[in-house]
Amino acid sequence: MNLVLIVFGWYLIGVGALLCAKPPMGKRMADWWLKDKLSRRWVLLPLAVGMLLLWAAPGSRAPVFIRTLGGLGVLKGIVLLIAPREPLVRFVSWWNYLSPAGLRLWGGLVMAFGAAMLVSL
Repeated sequence: MNLVLIVFGWYLIGVGALLCAKPPMGKRMADWWLKDKLSRRWVLLPLAVGMLLLWAAPGSRAPVFIRTLGGLGVLKGIVLLIAPREPLVRFVSWWNYLSPAGLRLWGGLVMAFGAAMLVSL
């Protein structure tokens, strides 16, 4: 169970660090998601990650935090499954209008979530 938290925590720290170091990468990631990732086949990824986090929560020191993240992952998968495509595109495309400081702020927030996940082991 801890392996799930370790892998996902380090993944979040890596993505956040990349976003802080190279803010234009955030815009490229948003474009990448807009091209292909909003298709319905990607629903399984957040559902799977959410279910893994829900499964790993009891073995952590902060089970409520991990369950909350897992529940949000499952909710994201459900929203991607049932929501119309256009509002999702509008939601993701706002990344293209963020300043480099805004992208760094989001990167810092992502790193904080990853670090909190590692601390909860």
